[in-house]
Amino acid sequence: MRKTVAYLLALALAAGTFAGCSSSGTNTTTAAATTAAETTAAPAAADTTKAAETETEAAFEKKELSELKIGVSFYAYASASAIRQLDYLRYVFEEAGCEVPYAVANNSVEQQIADVENLIEQDCDAIILDPCQMEGYEDVLQQCKDAGIPVFIMGNKLNPEVYTAGEDYVTLLQSDMVLQGENAGHATAKVAKEELQGTAYAVVTFGTPGMQSATDRINGYNNIDFSDDSIVTIGVQTAYNKAADAQSIVENYIMSTGGPEAEKGVNTIVCMTHNCAIGAIAAVKNMGYKPNEDIYIIVVDGVKEDLQAIIDGDLYIAVESPCFYAEQQLELIEKYFQGEKLEPYYEIKTTIFDKDNAQEWYDKFNEYDTIIGYTG
Repeated sequence: MRKTVAYLLALALAAGTFAGCSSSGTNTTTAAATTAAETTAAPAAADTTKAAETETEAAFEKKELSELKIGVSFYAYASASAIRQLDYLRYVFEEAGCEVPYAVANNSVEQQIADVENLIEQDCDAIILDPCQMEGYEDVLQQCKDAGIPVFIMGNKLNPEVYTAGEDYVTLLQSDMVLQGENAGHATAKVAKEELQGTAYAVVTFGTPGMQSATDRINGYNNIDFSDDSIVTIGVQTAYNKAADAQSIVENYIMSTGGPEAEKGVNTIVCMTHNCAIGAIAAVKNMGYKPNEDIYIIVVDGVKEDLQAIIDGDLYIAVESPCFYAEQQLELIEKYFQGEKLEPYYEIKTTIFDKDNAQEWYDKFNEYDTIIGYTG
């Protein structure tokens, strides 16, 4: 019954469908001259290539999900979104019959490399890697390749100038984090136009420096055209995804700019993670102001707690960074082990939450939390 409920919820609450994008290229060989020897050798080379391809195809063994050991290397387990992502991933794969050894790197590349090496030693059929940084994985990915273990990148991407899908790893499954940042910028513009009828003087706080989610969200926010001065970004500062640090940052900016009463004082806070939003809400209240009356707060994460904050009037808009996408990852791995060719990238669709839809989505997310036993 538990398994049936999970699959029904997956169908009813699916965040989106796959959107793949691929690229193709043609290899050309240029020769200064063609000799009779080269012409004669060509069929032999072709036969060798064909034989190698046949051997590779023969070496590939199709497997059912229930036969698979899927190792998971996860970047951290310290936020509401991260806990839900990992717990729901494990739940879905275990319900499908997979064995799921896992490890949490606590935002350390060195620890994550050691974790992946340990998963290799456990003879996993595949490894899901949610990297804590965009680089530093060359050697361990080569170790996976040497061991014949395919790697699926999930959640946070690797630097595409260093790593290539189809070569260094199989495919990437993630939400468009640049789009998330752009949506946060559009939400800020909405505050300026509809709530302030003037300029939004904004402070931006974000999570872990160097992490792809932080980099892409900031870049997306900066993509918005602020040339009409409807938005003035006073400062952008990392809170290392810690609520206490975010609270201190926001309080300092409120004091230094004079707050919303001042001509150019802070009146909008853009938080690139849920933990940053917790700190921002606390800061605004601690300084004697009312969220979304005196100072407007926008967040990228959109976990259930953010929806509750919208319902309570503490948050203005939440841009979703989905937590419950494990079925998509499961389907990709199932296709791979049935011999299907995968695209380099699959997108996890996102939703924007506000006062009009927060309660509806809160109830849906609550059902997911019940499945994994998450109580916060």
